[in-house]
Amino acid sequence: MTSNEKALVWRYRYSQKKNRKVLLKFLMSVNWGMQKEQQEAMSLLMEWESIELEQALSLLGGMFSLNSEYQDICVV
Repeated sequence: MTSNEKALVWRYRYSQKKNRKVLLKFLMSVNWGMQKEQQEAMSLLMEWESIELEQALSLLGGMFSLNSEYQDICVV
């Protein structure tokens, strides 16, 4: 995603909570290096519409890993 696309998704994050197709894009738009954004994203994640199994599988990839080996990838 481009920085403009990330900014747009982040801007409209509250209105998209019911749109399960946007969840992965939302997670990619979070600046995980900023604690405030991280906390807000985790809070919104609990309110987000449940996603399909196929979408959930992509969360297992390196981009969303908390493993220190992938730490540089996670901080988008």
